[in-house]
Amino acid sequence: MKDEMESAREFFSRPPEKLEWSVRNLIEQGTFVVLGGEPKTSKTWAALEICLSVASGTDCFNNFEFTTFRKQKPVFMFLLEDNANNVKARLAALATDKGIAPDDLKDLPLWLRCRKPLCLTEQAEEIIEAVRWHQTSPQREGLILIDPLRNAHREDENDSTKMKAVLEACLHIRDRTGYTLLVNHHFKKMKKNEEESPGNAMRGTSSLYGAVDGIIGMRKIENDTRNEWSNNVACQVKAGPQSEPFGLRLRVKDGSDTGRAIHADWEVSGIFG
Repeated sequence: MKDEMESAREFFSRPPEKLEWSVRNLIEQGTFVVLGGEPKTSKTWAALEICLSVASGTDCFNNFEFTTFRKQKPVFMFLLEDNANNVKARLAALATDKGIAPDDLKDLPLWLRCRKPLCLTEQAEEIIEAVRWHQTSPQREGLILIDPLRNAHREDENDSTKMKAVLEACLHIRDRTGYTLLVNHHFKKMKKNEEESPGNAMRGTSSLYGAVDGIIGMRKIENDTRNEWSNNVACQVKAGPQSEPFGLRLRVKDGSDTGRAIHADWEVSGIFG
């Protein structure tokens, strides 16, 4: 430890590094971020949109406020609930609104693992090794998605002592890879007065709130329109600026022959009343 201490002269001789974004005003590069909401808030759709935007270098939610600066970065997706057919259809549907042709999806720096068991406390090193093995650039920039968090461990989420090992594994993955780690997590029903502080609605121990670098909270707005979901979204970025709360609407069109999504588009607006 004595060799790790720095004098003030050494410490302040280096200016702070420029803040880098995975998605501007939404997710800082190289951080641990929770994307959450109650069930049926389209949060998995949002997670897929973020991953596709980072891998393709396109604007997230097709809005320049959430740009990726046209820079493609590798993305690794650990999808523990959705099967490969659902994921394939959803990503292709989201790609249509970005102008990405189906054949071009094959060339994206994107790796997927669907419906296979994962335990963060036991397999953190395997995740790190997989990222290093497949990454296409020596740069420590990219995104890892784990969806959902509850399926990636065996601990009681309300027990801070037991969750400590899970959170340490998340931070270890973030620090060893340099990648952004995005985890999808269930929130309790968010009240309107909690919209600007979404961490208060996070399910489980408060230690999770303390460990993360950023939060994206989605509050469902009731909507009777079929294949349309509306949410108010609030972000917290601990180290930098963040978006003001905004409304987010997703419209999905299903194919008559396949029964799966064939087109999906986002609309960003002011918050819903």
